[in-house]
Amino acid sequence: GIWSRKVQNYSKGYDEIDISVVPLADNVFNNGKSQLKLIEAGFKRKACIVSNVYPYTIDAIDGENALTVPGNGFYGAMRRCIENPSLVEDLREALHETVSIPYHIATVNRTRAQLYNQLIDKA
Repeated sequence: GIWSRKVQNYSKGYDEIDISVVPLADNVFNNGKSQLKLIEAGFKRKACIVSNVYPYTIDAIDGENALTVPGNGFYGAMRRCIENPSLVEDLREALHETVSIPYHIATVNRTRAQLYNQLIDKA
């Protein structure tokens, strides 16, 4: 499984799944987390079902690129995906499109360079 992999091979676990299920309790600790699981799933072109809590309620996530469900809605969302393979395909492609540019390493590095240059100019 994905959890028994060495950190160097962690992302290969996504190759074995079709849908990433990301449950998250709504609490102060979890509200401080990032959308990393969505980004990983998107880069690996996997559909994603997430809890309807922050950080998964960001503007970039909608019913077109990920399914956001209340705490007990995972069963229904999974069933919907199993019964509608075309939905899974649409979700995975839309999520990939959502994350591929803003979270691509080249884009992130350009943003970092701009920030560093601003800091240097102010020094």
